[in-house]
Amino acid sequence: MSPEPPAENPFASPGAGQEAVLAEAVEGATWHEDRVTVEFTPDLDDYVVSELYRAVISARHARWNLVKVALLFALVPWMCVLFSANPARLIAEIWIWAILVPFILFLLAGPWRGKATILKAMLEPMVTADADEYLVASRVVFAPEGHTVVLPYGHRFRHWHAVEKVVSLPDHFLFVRGKVVALFLPKRAFAGPDEVERFATFVRQFAPVTTE
Repeated sequence: MSPEPPAENPFASPGAGQEAVLAEAVEGATWHEDRVTVEFTPDLDDYVVSELYRAVISARHARWNLVKVALLFALVPWMCVLFSANPARLIAEIWIWAILVPFILFLLAGPWRGKATILKAMLEPMVTADADEYLVASRVVFAPEGHTVVLPYGHRFRHWHAVEKVVSLPDHFLFVRGKVVALFLPKRAFAGPDEVERFATFVRQFAPVTTE
């Protein structure tokens, strides 16, 4: 009689079919009188969307800060005009400082969209190697006081005042504060477009929801 094979550990180092084992958790939303519980299992694409949007936010902040610095330097030639005997030359310098330099800085700090493939390649080794930390069933309870993320190894609570806005993307909700994506919620966890809109209406009571 051959010995019984060892039990398969779904959280072992990933191999063929590992992602399928980890993705078998139940997904869906449960509605209560004043709160809603959403259950889902994240995958690599969810992390890519979250990190890509964070990069977009960082690029926006960097681009705006660079433009402000460039405009500040653009004031220098204007001040020199008051003390110059050759205003025509200084007017040319003003055009260079005030138009060309901000435009170059704008291009250098251009948008991060289109980097999903590179970002996915960077995240995949981390996410799949630590699948028991990243690709685990998650439960998020949204209530009037805030939302609680429940994971197999612990939970964390965040007040609504710590959420600057909720961004509605085609396939995700992203809970954002500053340049940080505090929480991502895939819309596949909902039964359909009607429930997605119902959830957005619920969240609008506590934080602004923007569509991008």
